[in-house]
Amino acid sequence: MKPAPFEYFAPTSLDEAVTLLEAHGEDAKVIAGGQSLIPLMNMRLATPKYLIDINKIEGLDQIREVDGHLEIGALNRHYMIASSPLIQKKCPLLAEAVNHVAHRQVRYRGTFGGSVAHADPAAEFPTVVTALDGEIKLVGPDGERWTKPEEFFMGYLMTTIEPNEILTEIRVPVTPAGSGFSVYEFARKENYFAIAGAVCVLSAEGDRVEQLALGLLGVSPAPVKPREAEELLRGHVFSDKRVEEVAKSVMESVEPDSDLHASEAYRREMAGVVTKRALQAAFSMAIKGGQG
Repeated sequence: MKPAPFEYFAPTSLDEAVTLLEAHGEDAKVIAGGQSLIPLMNMRLATPKYLIDINKIEGLDQIREVDGHLEIGALNRHYMIASSPLIQKKCPLLAEAVNHVAHRQVRYRGTFGGSVAHADPAAEFPTVVTALDGEIKLVGPDGERWTKPEEFFMGYLMTTIEPNEILTEIRVPVTPAGSGFSVYEFARKENYFAIAGAVCVLSAEGDRVEQLALGLLGVSPAPVKPREAEELLRGHVFSDKRVEEVAKSVMESVEPDSDLHASEAYRREMAGVVTKRALQAAFSMAIKGGQG
């Protein structure tokens, strides 16, 4: 199929883009990489009357370190995230996550902000931002506002972004040097959407876990940050028994759905499995001095 007819705009400033959104409301969609929106339009699951292409707006592809955080512009392509020396050094989990995103063609067109705004619960970027307690910047006619992932992600492909707002930037904390990190996913084929996945960053002093950030994907309607599970390991000696307790807590906290790929029970079980493997890989890296 082909998309329904639409009118196309290519604003050159953020103000112009917001004005267009304000004028056309819910009939308009923002497009950048198009890797999520265009397939939906081709299947006529999305039928916007107006497309607002933000690729010509300058300043939305910056990557900079400010006050212990990385500020990452929404127009950074996936491959730019993976190849950025600053991200590789200061937030290596984010760079690692790119290796699990779809295929090469998607990574060269898809954008960081687009992935987060699309809010697929099986996608890596929304889960990493959630795990790291990042912040999401939205700009609309009333100015800018920052929101946290637990406020932003409402459910499957649902967020709190208003029809007249644009996601322009995402802020994540700098990872402590020497931390271990891991992205572990289970999928039917490499680089397909994960049936279950876990991302984590972990720092340790000897056998004791000092800091931990954990996120789950593919096992709930939105990305999951299992705070109670994190507390079971943070400040404790890393052990098989302790990791089993964390995995059990994760399995109890997720809300998977059954579909043609996996049952609810299977996804719940796999949530525990991927959690254990991600934690083990991150801890092993951390005790060797990390790569952060």
